[in-house]
Amino acid sequence: MGQSAADSSALICSSDPVTFIVPGEPLGWARTRPRFRPKPGAANLYFTPYKQRQYAATIGWKAKDAMRARAWLTGPLMLRVAALFTWPVNTSKRERARPFAFWKVTKPDWDNLGKLVSDACNKIVYKDDAQVCDSRIIKGYSDKPGLYVTIEQANSNMDALAMEWRGVITEEEYRRAMGLI
Repeated sequence: MGQSAADSSALICSSDPVTFIVPGEPLGWARTRPRFRPKPGAANLYFTPYKQRQYAATIGWKAKDAMRARAWLTGPLMLRVAALFTWPVNTSKRERARPFAFWKVTKPDWDNLGKLVSDACNKIVYKDDAQVCDSRIIKGYSDKPGLYVTIEQANSNMDALAMEWRGVITEEEYRRAMGLI
């Protein structure tokens, strides 16, 4: 996980984006829960839910696989997450084709998805998740559910991001570039 000066010389230094996919239904970060109070008046002991720990570990393993022999990304970073969920069972093909049907407007919240990904990539893709200065997290429905993650230098794609903000890139072009179509 951590990198020392001795083994960093053998690492590949690259500013290419780190991209990986975690197949299956995405899971968001959940608040830690109190387990029990050891004795009256004592503070609660807290724990992270099992499913969340397992999912974070899976994200970490996928990130390690994507990093291979690369050095940590340094400087300001951009995090892009596309969390794609399975369509609800009762959604017809006609309803799926309607405008804005792609977007998921129910839980988990978008920020909880991003937090779980950025925390799980700590000490794997970057030294600290405080390096993430720019993020884009979308939630939608797909026939191929999963978490699609891209982490890159924040300044490497600013022109495309600026064009997106100005409306130069259409929603369809963006979905195609993100691999959602």
